[in-house]
Amino acid sequence: MKALLSIEGYKNMDTAELRKLYDNVNVHIRGLEALGISSDKYRCLLIPVTLKTMPKDINLIVARNTSQDVWNIKENMEP
Repeated sequence: MKALLSIEGYKNMDTAELRKLYDNVNVHIRGLEALGISSDKYRCLLIPVTLKTMPKDINLIVARNTSQDVWNIKENMEP
């Protein structure tokens, strides 16, 4: 969880850097799942932490495509 909280945004946020961010977050999520920690326990914290690393225009796209009040991290991480 500490690694997820310390993820920083990438400078250019081009396609390759967004992919790195996606892969990085995914690795840590799978690690938590391997430890038996479900996304229900940390998703309220992870969504804002992840969104702060991305450009505002991408945040807007994500928000527009999500109709839930509490986001499902697995659904939002699907490419």
